Amino acid sequence: MNIRPYTTKGRNGMRSLYVGSFSMFFLTVFLMTGIASGSMTERLEERFLKNRIKIRIDEGWKVISGNVTGAEATAFNDASWTPTNVPHDLSITLEKGGGAPANDPGATGWYRYHFTLPAGFAGKKVIVQFDGVYHDSKIYLNGTQVGSQRYGYVSFICDLTPYLNPTGDNVLAVFVDNVTSHLSRWYSGTGIFRHVWLIATDKVYVRNWGTAVTTAAPTAASSQIRVQTDVVNDLTTAQTRTVETIIYNEAGNPLQTVSTPITVSASSIDTCVQTLTLTSCQLWTMATPVRYYAYTRLLNGTTPADDYITPFGIREVKWSATTGMTLNGAMIKLKGACFHHNLIPAGAAVPDEMYERAIRELRASGCTSIRTSHNPLGPEFYDYCDQIGIMVMDEWVDKWAQPADKGVYYADWAKDWKKDLRLFLERDRNHPCIVIWSLGNEVASAGTIPAYIFDTLGMLVPFAKNIDKTRPYTHACVAGWSDPAGFAKLANYEDVVGVNYQDFLYPQIHSSNANAVLCGTEQNPYSASNGLPTWFEVRNTAYVIGHHLWTGVDYLGEGGGLGSTTGYLDNCIFRKAWFYYMRSQWSDTPTVHVAIGSGAGSGFGTPDLQENWNQSGSVSVVTYTNCDSVQLFVNTTKVGTKNLSSFNTMIMQWTSVPWSSGTIKAIGFKGGVQVVDSINTAGTAAKVFLKPSKTTLYADGEDVCCIEADIADANNNLVFSANSPISFTVTGVGRSLGIASGNMNDVSAFKATSRNAYRGKALIVVQSTPTPGTINVTVNSGTLTSAELAITTVAQPITPVLNRPPLMNSNTDRAGMLSWTHNPGNGNVRINFNVDVPGATNLSVVSPSGRVVNCLMNKYQKAGTYSAEWKATARSGVYFFVLKTNANKAVRKAFIVE
Repeated sequence: MNIRPYTTKGRNGMRSLYVGSFSMFFLTVFLMTGIASGSMTERLEERFLKNRIKIRIDEGWKVISGNVTGAEATAFNDASWTPTNVPHDLSITLEKGGGAPANDPGATGWYRYHFTLPAGFAGKKVIVQFDGVYHDSKIYLNGTQVGSQRYGYVSFICDLTPYLNPTGDNVLAVFVDNVTSHLSRWYSGTGIFRHVWLIATDKVYVRNWGTAVTTAAPTAASSQIRVQTDVVNDLTTAQTRTVETIIYNEAGNPLQTVSTPITVSASSIDTCVQTLTLTSCQLWTMATPVRYYAYTRLLNGTTPADDYITPFGIREVKWSATTGMTLNGAMIKLKGACFHHNLIPAGAAVPDEMYERAIRELRASGCTSIRTSHNPLGPEFYDYCDQIGIMVMDEWVDKWAQPADKGVYYADWAKDWKKDLRLFLERDRNHPCIVIWSLGNEVASAGTIPAYIFDTLGMLVPFAKNIDKTRPYTHACVAGWSDPAGFAKLANYEDVVGVNYQDFLYPQIHSSNANAVLCGTEQNPYSASNGLPTWFEVRNTAYVIGHHLWTGVDYLGEGGGLGSTTGYLDNCIFRKAWFYYMRSQWSDTPTVHVAIGSGAGSGFGTPDLQENWNQSGSVSVVTYTNCDSVQLFVNTTKVGTKNLSSFNTMIMQWTSVPWSSGTIKAIGFKGGVQVVDSINTAGTAAKVFLKPSKTTLYADGEDVCCIEADIADANNNLVFSANSPISFTVTGVGRSLGIASGNMNDVSAFKATSRNAYRGKALIVVQSTPTPGTINVTVNSGTLTSAELAITTVAQPITPVLNRPPLMNSNTDRAGMLSWTHNPGNGNVRINFNVDVPGATNLSVVSPSGRVVNCLMNKYQKAGTYSAEWKATARSGVYFFVLKTNANKAVRKAFIVE
């Protein structure tokens, strides 16, 4: 019996997505409210994959800083190296600030991972997939270099098959060098900063990132789906296979199936193109972010040999100077924010759900588009954008080969650009959230636009359109301070002309080329020409499809101290008052927010406002609002009423407001709707008050809880002025990822256990381990009353494998149905099952490690319905009930709680 259940953690910390070959599973879901999977990739692929084996190998690495001679060798002694998990950032412990570029410290280092070949991998094609290694990495297996990747932000694979030890120890070694060619102007981080996967396939298989799903002229009534699949033959003779593609909806119901034979020559790749038509479609929009799934399997005769899953959305993006950008025929505007890849305290090694938290907060501001400045993020980032419903301008690189002002940023450009651009586009081309590709940023920054830019775009865009032509291409151009004709000429080379900071040139560019479609790729909040919000220059101008503020979130690098504070969210994803100013502009939802101080900013700067009512005398107050009118009260005294029409910047300023201890309250009125915001006078700091993002995690080594630790008065009011140290301890089955605050001038170590509060708060991030149990977090601040938090971690449930249509010209490979009930009172578990065909029947209880806990039946049975009992007293945990009848098998997962 070979069972590798999804929740298994072997001695090397592997996470398996494979359960038995060619078997049909009927898996029990243990539903848990309010928690999400640690890896969206795993959660998706566990639903579909039956033949391909994909294992996340994040746990159990070793790391050392510096270049160590001979570290690639299998026999090298790494006993003294530091145990770690990936994603991992070598640079974050070195971060000391000091202004760009010194605040990107850079590092070199080695990572090593020991593993024995998992069951089911023998005789297979075996690859390792790195979702991101920064940068200039060299990959070795058992002493032999199997790959390299200089540009650190794209995902890539290496073939391990020829160099594997099939029975003994294998050593995967990775060298990273972020010193010799120090490329980023912002904080990049160093190391294996995204997930790593071990993948086994048949020798004839679907190429990694080798599917492209497109939808032409989709409507809710009917949509044509085109599925392109690259099939690789690693064998030395030509091979014939059947490519079968099944389209599933979100609920897991099969909608359409198409089957196409293909013959692939020896040691080559061929492409299969299939077309299906769906009716009663749900189109992907920001309001209805519905995904479909193309499940592709390769049949060798009637036997499934490999499979692949491709999420996609049914939607169509168009663009023109007269209608702007449309999504499914409806005009949209990119109300955008630029977003760097680092978040504190994680640095570059950001857990997936920290990205989700940032995306949801950006969406809550009214933002509809994220520009990934200036590089692609990890795959799960786009999955979250797909599901949350936010559009993405996906950006490939910062500089090309010849920037005018920074030296050569893209090393080996001539050798690598085609490979890296293909990796960038192919991995993410099926994400419905991506509505525009950006091929670069600020490749020249002064004077007229040089011929180099036109020549390079003339090379890049046609190459890219051979990979994906369903979206427009742009690049973010800051050159041409006096060259609107140069911007207009760009429209001959790219679909959308990206303009950085020069909103004032829009009318002149349009006059030079009325067919040019423009987009603000990077903007200050205010226009340089008239001092009004840059959004005002976009909202009613069809040929300008949107804008992107610099930035949505603070980030490490390019600023004083630790980095830039240009975001309306700080790097902990705490809201600044400016968040509500952008929501007032971008959102139709009635909004009002009250803060203390002058609400106006300038350039990149956002105003420094107070968020508690602890002043004295005459006070200046701002209300950010899109309401028609606002009434302001101090306690029960009405200060007055102001109308939005009197403020052309949408910043409603109140001067000489008399302070009185208690509450200041703003009431906004918009279209018959009333909204209220208020802040209170805070008392003396008395306690630490915790606001966890959730209190139940999956025990998967990936899931995180983000804990806002507030210094509060006795009534839980935040003491905004408090800056005393906050310290914490973590015990139990969890680990600390560090502590941070929004203060970019605090250069304390992020991986410490204490940090000064900023604006009365700090962020603590705690991560699960692969062991279920309890994580205990205690937080202190001097003599204040401490706070404790208990976080439960549970085994991740298996999502039911989908109902698949029968194999073409073959019987379905199913066993009898299997169900179970548990009586906690006496510990009895009753397992009920059907035997469809008479024959040898085995029913066993199996632990996640594959050990048979109890064999409940092993004999010949006639067709019929049967039951068996298992005494589960004092056996709390995860188990698998495995039923085998003849050559068929069924599995149910059970989470037993005694």
